[in-house]
Amino acid sequence: CKFNLKVISIPTVVSKSLQYLTVCRPYWDSSELVDFFEKTPNLKIFSTSLDTYEEDDLPLFREFLPSPQNFSIKKLILTEVNSQRLMINLFKLLPNVNYLKIEIWSLNIDGYQWKEIIINYLPKLNVLQFMINSNLDDSIDNKTDEEKIDQYLETYRTPFWIEDHQWFIRCHWKRWKNNISIRVYSLPYAFNNFPICSNEFDFKTKSIYSSEMYFSYDSVRNVGYEQHIFSDEILQHVQLPNIEILFVRLPTDHRFFSIVSKFKNLHSLSISIPKIIYQSQLQVLLDNAPRLYSLAFESWKTSKPPPYQCTSKSIHRLDLHGSSRTSRKHHYTCKQCLELSRSSLGIQCQVLHIEVKELKCILQLIYSMINLRTLYVFYECDIRGNKIDLIKVLQDYLPSKWTVTRFCYGVFIIQS
Repeated sequence: CKFNLKVISIPTVVSKSLQYLTVCRPYWDSSELVDFFEKTPNLKIFSTSLDTYEEDDLPLFREFLPSPQNFSIKKLILTEVNSQRLMINLFKLLPNVNYLKIEIWSLNIDGYQWKEIIINYLPKLNVLQFMINSNLDDSIDNKTDEEKIDQYLETYRTPFWIEDHQWFIRCHWKRWKNNISIRVYSLPYAFNNFPICSNEFDFKTKSIYSSEMYFSYDSVRNVGYEQHIFSDEILQHVQLPNIEILFVRLPTDHRFFSIVSKFKNLHSLSISIPKIIYQSQLQVLLDNAPRLYSLAFESWKTSKPPPYQCTSKSIHRLDLHGSSRTSRKHHYTCKQCLELSRSSLGIQCQVLHIEVKELKCILQLIYSMINLRTLYVFYECDIRGNKIDLIKVLQDYLPSKWTVTRFCYGVFIIQS
């Protein structure tokens, strides 16, 4: 069972049949946890984001009493954890958890603290998959950043981690203003998104692992490939065999096809292309992605706008709402819209995102793109003060099977 809620509503009746539950994006407080688990006594797997208005250094509005405990939950998956007190209060209620996957933000928990938490509240834990995004504060000592990272990593080099559980970690870190930004995670990596984003620079990497190297990130489905990320000595050996969503800034380098080695599951590709000569690299990507459905051009510096002469039988969605050589969103002219409709990808396109220069460009796209079913079109002249109702104008000139909706001023959604 899955719920997407902003504010959690505690059930009023007991559900003995509910065994698997995911609650997305609620705000919890400690007292609600007790009430919630009283109403769901037979849960086996529980997944939730653990966001909260509680602040660890302020008293609770209502005293937290960790009873009754729920002994049925064995698997616990937590995201957006930003309160150590709320996290521990939850653990106090679930003593039989043997599998924990957790993503923590802004909490600085080291290996010693993890050990105490696990021994005291999760004594049956066998599988721990975690990622912590946090900062190491500057201290008054004269240690270098590297020495501070080593000191932090030492807390994960104890017998509890290495010998008792064989839990190993990797961390990425960089200097950020007055702090050291650090991202720490267990190995093998267990999350969908690659731990370093494409717009993040200057991260360094350190690891703690056994002789078995943990370089295959099998769980990763989403990655932005930038040469600077994988120039790190350790990350040069990473393998991403199950990518589904990929951003690439062309040109690729010699490491690309060894890191992203398989494209059989790729369904969404976003591209930044600086020169037309790199179209051949893009075509190689398309030729190796038999299930690719969506192709987006985020930016280009070519004289002609995309999609160029690229071909792919599987692509049916194009996103051309990108930035051109001026670094501004490109407005397609009527001539460019006609060229788009005659291109291989334009002919088979069913869903299109585009910004146009003139209103008649919209009509041209609708009439000339024979397989188009949905058009998300950006038109900057559609403003609140217009005396002319542009929706009515479009509807009058379009075939009756097409409906026009204004998502907001400047954006139309046109569907057949």
